[in-house]
Amino acid sequence: MKPAKFEYTRRDSLEDTLLLRRQLDSETSWLAGGQTLGPMMNLRLARPSQLVDIHKLDELRASRETETSVVFGAGITHAAIEDGLHPDPTHGAMRQVAGGIAYRVVRNRGTLGGSVAHADPAADWLNYFSVTRALLHLRAPTGPSRTDVFVDRKMDIEEFLRSAYTTALDDGELIVGIEVQRRPGEHYFGYHKLCRKTGEFAHVIASTLVVPDARLCEVVLSASTPTPVRLAGASAELARTAAPVSVNQIKEEIGANTHGMSATKLHMSAIAIHRSMSEALA
Repeated sequence: MKPAKFEYTRRDSLEDTLLLRRQLDSETSWLAGGQTLGPMMNLRLARPSQLVDIHKLDELRASRETETSVVFGAGITHAAIEDGLHPDPTHGAMRQVAGGIAYRVVRNRGTLGGSVAHADPAADWLNYFSVTRALLHLRAPTGPSRTDVFVDRKMDIEEFLRSAYTTALDDGELIVGIEVQRRPGEHYFGYHKLCRKTGEFAHVIASTLVVPDARLCEVVLSASTPTPVRLAGASAELARTAAPVSVNQIKEEIGANTHGMSATKLHMSAIAIHRSMSEALA
């Protein structure tokens, strides 16, 4: 199929783009990498009246470092992370995640912010940003006039993700950055996802982050749930024993934190978590 008729607009600065978007109707969509929006438009699952192109905005394609964190521009592509063009506060974990997303042609165009804003449960970045407790930097103008003030706010990734494909993003608001905290000392990261074949959407994604100097263990499950699920019990047990938690114990915790998951999906989820723990501890 072909997409429904739409108008295309692009501005040269982030401020001009935000002001333009506020003046347009609610059927307008942001266009970043287009790796999700494009196919949806071709299938007419999405029918925006206008597209506002943000993929060439320099403000969204840069990263900046602070003493405590790294802030990634929302327009940074998966490939740029995979190629090590931006600092990784988790010592290589980001490159591992980015390299496993779909195919290189998709990674060349797809963006961090677009992935988070779409909120597909099977998106790799939702899991990574959840296990690292990332903060989203959001921006919107208070009105259509250039003299009005731009409003910035920060939001925890867990608060931002409401449900599958549903976020706390206001109409006209844009994700401009994603902040990942630095952790002291060494990091150990395990990441495991179950797919039928390379490049397919994952059925289950599991990650484990271990930071010994901070006495921190984080275990997160996604793809099999509407939003990422943090397994506090498994995290605490891992920190206490420094050994992978048993599959049966993981199953019990997943079952207590989810509803309606099939026995097959429950088993797959527990296996993925167990393997991510083993990889992190290896």
